[in-house]
Amino acid sequence: MIKLPYKYIWQNPTLKAVMYPIREQKLRDFLLIYDEADLVSKFKANTPAERTALVNAELVPLRARYEKMSQDELLALILDRFDADPGRQRYPNWLRYAAVHFSGIRYKSAHGTWANPSLLIPKLEKMARDDMNKATPQDLQGKAQKFGLQNLPADLEGKKTAIYNHLTAQEVKTSILPGEDTSLVDLERLLLMRERMGFPG
Repeated sequence: MIKLPYKYIWQNPTLKAVMYPIREQKLRDFLLIYDEADLVSKFKANTPAERTALVNAELVPLRARYEKMSQDELLALILDRFDADPGRQRYPNWLRYAAVHFSGIRYKSAHGTWANPSLLIPKLEKMARDDMNKATPQDLQGKAQKFGLQNLPADLEGKKTAIYNHLTAQEVKTSILPGEDTSLVDLERLLLMRERMGFPG
């Protein structure tokens, strides 16, 4: 049997240049996003201004370190982080696959493309509803207190629905002004969903 020199397309330098032109940068971005999240948690007791300065200061050497690393070295760091999360809580399967196989987007022509945010909203809503369905009675009680909700239904499903509807109502614009771009309304809603669901920029 013939042994091919590369297992994946992005390991072939010639093909990588065409199909994954910014792979290294995207791998660096992946590491830095999670580094920044960790640093924000580390300095959460500080004021926002102090926290920003401290986080930025600690990101400088990390960014410099990653800039000197090759594709394989960056990927090894990412795989180490995946291994340190065996329960797949922080790095779920879909994210692992995307980070490893799609970092850099395939083909130069793919860069700068844009998708309508209205296509993303139903998927995010389903994720939010799925999370709500997994919530324990204690989780629901905490959410109700956090949002100041009172007189919730006694049954578990009724509570989940009431809390979910409350959160969703925060995002939905009751009306669209004449001439207003619906895609901008969707983008505004995504920003509100981002705060509630905690997904990255």
